Amino acid sequence: MARRRRSYGTRKKRRQIVEQLESRQLLAGDWNDQRAELINEIDKLSTFADHVESASSLSQPLAVFGNSFNDRLDFSTALSSEFVTPLKTFLQDAGRATDAQSVVDYLKNELPGDVVVSVSTSAFGDERVFDTTLYLTSTVDYEPQLDPAAATAGLTFDSTQSAAEFGVTLDLRFGSDTADDFFAMIRRMDFSVVDAAEVRATDATPDFSSIDRDIPFTLLVNESTSISATLPANTAGNVTPLVNRLNTAIRQPLIDAGFAGAIEAVDSGGRLAFRSFSPSVQKLELSGTGELALLGFATQTTSAKSFAPDVEYGLVSLESVGGGISIGGELDVRANSGTDDRFSSAELIGNPELSVSSHGFVRMALDVRPSTDTLFGGMPVINATSGTLFRGQGVSVSLQSFEPVQVLHDQATETLRQGFAAITQFGSRLETETLLANEMPALDATFAESAGVETVLREKLQSKLETLLQTNSHPTWDEVADALQTDGMTVTRTSSRDQLLLNVNVKSDPAVKSHRLVLRDDVMSAGLTATNELPLVDLNSMTDWQLQIDIDRRRTASPLDAFSVTFDQIMNRFTTNDSVNFEANVGFLGVSVDGTVNVDATLQHRIAQAGEAVSAGRLLSDSMASLISTETLGDFDASLGLTGTIGGVTLTDGSVVIDLAGGEVFDGQSQLQLALIPAGGLADFANLSAEEMASGIQQLAGWLGDFAEEKLGGRIPLAESLHYADIVKLQSVFEELVVSKLVGGDDRLAFSNAQELDALDFGPSAGISNPAYDAATKTLTFDVEFNKAVSIGKGDDLEFNFGVGDFVGFTTQGEVTLTPTVNGRFRLGIDMRPLGAGDAATTISGTTTLAALGIETAPGSDVRISLRDGSVFEVDFDGAVDLDDVITRLENASPTLANGSAALDVSLRDENSITVGLQLTDRSEDTGSEFTVRA
Repeated sequence: MARRRRSYGTRKKRRQIVEQLESRQLLAGDWNDQRAELINEIDKLSTFADHVESASSLSQPLAVFGNSFNDRLDFSTALSSEFVTPLKTFLQDAGRATDAQSVVDYLKNELPGDVVVSVSTSAFGDERVFDTTLYLTSTVDYEPQLDPAAATAGLTFDSTQSAAEFGVTLDLRFGSDTADDFFAMIRRMDFSVVDAAEVRATDATPDFSSIDRDIPFTLLVNESTSISATLPANTAGNVTPLVNRLNTAIRQPLIDAGFAGAIEAVDSGGRLAFRSFSPSVQKLELSGTGELALLGFATQTTSAKSFAPDVEYGLVSLESVGGGISIGGELDVRANSGTDDRFSSAELIGNPELSVSSHGFVRMALDVRPSTDTLFGGMPVINATSGTLFRGQGVSVSLQSFEPVQVLHDQATETLRQGFAAITQFGSRLETETLLANEMPALDATFAESAGVETVLREKLQSKLETLLQTNSHPTWDEVADALQTDGMTVTRTSSRDQLLLNVNVKSDPAVKSHRLVLRDDVMSAGLTATNELPLVDLNSMTDWQLQIDIDRRRTASPLDAFSVTFDQIMNRFTTNDSVNFEANVGFLGVSVDGTVNVDATLQHRIAQAGEAVSAGRLLSDSMASLISTETLGDFDASLGLTGTIGGVTLTDGSVVIDLAGGEVFDGQSQLQLALIPAGGLADFANLSAEEMASGIQQLAGWLGDFAEEKLGGRIPLAESLHYADIVKLQSVFEELVVSKLVGGDDRLAFSNAQELDALDFGPSAGISNPAYDAATKTLTFDVEFNKAVSIGKGDDLEFNFGVGDFVGFTTQGEVTLTPTVNGRFRLGIDMRPLGAGDAATTISGTTTLAALGIETAPGSDVRISLRDGSVFEVDFDGAVDLDDVITRLENASPTLANGSAALDVSLRDENSITVGLQLTDRSEDTGSEFTVRA
């Protein structure tokens, strides 16, 4: 809001303008009674002034001022403080206010303040009247309000102020009538607003009859154009007002000088003045000979105005190099006094009906040029006009010759678009070409996926700019800064003639992103596998960029070169302290995994040299090696304890750990490791897998078959041809009751560890139960039982196939039916020591034959292999001679990866310094399928 000066008047040295006074004491009534009435009733003028201020034209906003006339000049307060109260105080002093003439003398010579007064007194019979003219003024600094028209035109003006004089001319007659009652006649009440160059007389306007000679004078306009004119001497019978005579004198010289209608003579508060009516006239100087004194002027008077704001047309900065603003207007307020033109005291405070009429204008014309040294043709002009100063309407704004400015704005817009897009693309490069691209330790995401640098930059910078430009075709730099300054971002703007700087802090609040814990190949190869989906780890990721964006306002470079960035800080921080727990297997033992993942790691990039500006073009084209240097700080720690219980024995001698610092955190190579105490129980179980246990049990079925064939080959008594092995099918019963239950309907093992094998439902006739672990002997045992009664017997001819006493030639005829019941119960033990650790351990090689290992192949496929990418294939070992043949056939049957290598890698496996078997490694993409090998 503009500053309002509390004094009422623009000049420090006011002279009271005194009209010719006539003191006519014609049968005046008693002065003491009249004085008493004035004392009692003069305040009614202030009350009347309060009512006048209620006129809508005085209380509604004035064009370009933003508020009302009342806000700029408080008529009632001014009238009361500058006239009513001092006069009342004087009248109350009987020793001074001795008669009407003493009142006139007081008002002429002693009235305090800046009010300009002309006063006279008269007596008509018993009436006493005072004819008084008051000039109340207030000079106010203000900032022209040109919106919304200016904003619609794409313009934003700085806070440059101008100064306007608000004035009230009050011409009234007041006094006491024949009954000594107070009355007032309001003969003129004008409210004026002027902001223009104006040379004003220092003395009151003279009577035209006193102009007894020609008065030559010169007006110097804008220090460059002289206009000479002469006011002719008064002639008998000429009653034309002096103002009109002066305008006639200057009319043709103004036309000749190209300023037609730009300057007029006016009555300014009871004095003559020359006033500019055009924004093109910002300085006037009146000079002449001593004859100017006849008009109340000094021999030289100067008035200068200056309104030259800086203007932004969208993204183009303009400076005013010519023109200005000119405002002039007057509101005439009339109060209805009825039929006698007089207001009694009661009528003054009775809110008489008001009527208004007004005229006025606002004219602004600014010649502007780009504030940079850009080569530029033509002279753009900003015009603002209003012909309704007192009617509550705004201004209209038009642009002239602005095509070159629009071109500059379009170039600036494109510079911003391409520059912010380059920052986003640079963020993408950081995500793919720096340490951010590496996998996070133990988590299923890269640092880039967690940080989302490109997304942060796009959402907080580029997208906000694009949204602004979609809704505002001519945003200012401040509006660009304001659009960016959301979501916790801070943006400050500084500018010079050639450059615009935006200091931006792109900061994303710590955002929780959940990433799944992963056990990679090293851990799984060591024997740890999860039995279900691994838990999520909540990781806080924060981006903090501090950068200075520098736009070359000269528009001499391409957009990508005109937009440059100085990076003070590029930092990504990752933090968490999250508890995790899940179920897993250490080899053949089911374990619970519990612990915490602690991360506080920071990746800082330094772009170019300290304080070096990097153009948008370089952000896109320069190699990262030449652009950035990296500093890594912080730690990534995880300690997950393992607890497994088997046969009443609880094992806790292992953990899953990772302990990284600095560069190790971001190198993309470090992963969780399985840490088992050497010779501990968990280490023992890591030597055995569920697959191996199932394979062993399946082999046990074959051993039972071999056992039956070898040990149950004898003939059954009373049966002609049956042997025990014919009806006691140990292998098939074991396979039916036990082996078949090891695999589920989805062709996957029905168990993954010893505890699940113990809990597996084999039905009522079989079971593998009661696991027990002996840490001393490193032996795991199970009780195995099965039982099957054959419901349908097997028939054979009856024959006594054994000696029957002394019978000779004994023959039989008939049939015998045999119904066997097969049951078995034994303890299955597994030596948990690693292969090659026992006394009987021997080493093998690729040339070790299958026959030497006791391996026989059957016609058709021997193994069925499922990979993690979901592919399944079978391998036939018929004709294979040694382990090298087996390795070759496995790899040849494997699907190939994109690089042409086999998805299944097969090699010899060493334990305890000897080669003990084959190692199969699935190198396919993990899509959730299980890696299995089935015989």
